[in-house]
Amino acid sequence: MSSVSNFTQCISKKDNKIISTSLSKAHCILSDSDNIHEDLAELTCEISIKQRLIEELEQTQRRIHAMKAQYEEKVSTLMTKIRETESERDKVLSNLGKSLTLQVL
Repeated sequence: MSSVSNFTQCISKKDNKIISTSLSKAHCILSDSDNIHEDLAELTCEISIKQRLIEELEQTQRRIHAMKAQYEEKVSTLMTKIRETESERDKVLSNLGKSLTLQVL
């Protein structure tokens, strides 16, 4: 009977060791699972932040494009006014020159 008892204790010790190892592995898996969930949450947060930054960058680029278009339109308008003013100046100088020439004669 003692050999049966020793055998049972030996099996129990092996089973306890197996159970203990299995529980330890299960704990590691659960711990890894928690880490994965934390990593996933962190990545999701970082993705959200980067998406917001991309949207802000795109909005800024649209504003810059609109400002550039307004600037170019204003420069074009001013260049037209300069040409008109120069043309008017040339006409006035030409008429003034003709007038002075007629007075001298």
